[in-house]
Amino acid sequence: MFYLSPVCREVTRWLVRLYDGHPDQAGLKESDFQIVALDSSGELKNLLAGALGVRTVVRKERTVHLLENSRMHLDSVDGLGTFIELEVPVPDEASGSKAQKAIQGLMKAFSIEKADLPACSYSDLIGTNG
Repeated sequence: MFYLSPVCREVTRWLVRLYDGHPDQAGLKESDFQIVALDSSGELKNLLAGALGVRTVVRKERTVHLLENSRMHLDSVDGLGTFIELEVPVPDEASGSKAQKAIQGLMKAFSIEKADLPACSYSDLIGTNG
């Protein structure tokens, strides 16, 4: 679920993602998040939906593959199609250029051009397509 709030973006079975600090723009994005274990995501979703309102619900199936320190998320999103999300952790500022090179290498391996990168989230794309 994506909420009508600039602060609380998404709640899944595993985590709550609060504002991730990057504007909706095309290109590579840095995401700053914290994972918090939830005993009952359903109760939290209901609480947030009542307090903030629901903007949209994104239904997707995700398969995660690991390659060294990179994560590749293969997403099949209802109403949108199939996407790949590449993620490389950046533990400190000194690692930023190394992470950029890793992402660029993965993009080249999968023939992904910068122009292929969406400027916004699945929820925004669903809003424009549905």
